[in-house]
Amino acid sequence: MKVLPYLEDIYDMETGQLDDLLAMLDNDMFKGEGNCTLPEGVPTFAKYEKKAKKLQESLELELEERAQVDNVINFFTDSSKQFLDDD
Repeated sequence: MKVLPYLEDIYDMETGQLDDLLAMLDNDMFKGEGNCTLPEGVPTFAKYEKKAKKLQESLELELEERAQVDNVINFFTDSSKQFLDDD
């Protein structure tokens, strides 16, 4: 049985886990009511849909922020660039 994490818990999760969770939510919402397993503690598909939408938005934002941080780190650690080249 699946369990949805609390919003504050997603910040401690690995990026791959966030991707997997987002894919699961997308898949469940695509399948629709009666065609997916409800998470533990969620009694109806309507409540699941509401929780999933909020969680999806947070996951997408967190993944975007992590991608931006990775881009900045990659930019400054790229050994082919010479930032202080006085020649």
